[in-house]
Amino acid sequence: CCKAPFELVGDSYKRPLIKDQAPEIADWYNRKTFAVMATDNQVEQLFTPELATMLAKKLTKLAPLYQFLMKVEALKQVPLEDL
Repeated sequence: CCKAPFELVGDSYKRPLIKDQAPEIADWYNRKTFAVMATDNQVEQLFTPELATMLAKKLTKLAPLYQFLMKVEALKQVPLEDL
């Protein structure tokens, strides 16, 4: 869910938290903080009427990540004995 034009950014721990973890998971798991970012050098798009539509379309691609993070947050609220 973090595919082009988006990239994962943020600070990582110096050492892996879990050794021999799959790289695609370790990239996320070993982050102290993270953000999903897109970079675009086409500044003229900022001044077009289509900007809101373009942003909405691109941000919709992040919906699965948002939904996953909301589920994780909900699980944090459940007592361990209820899992």
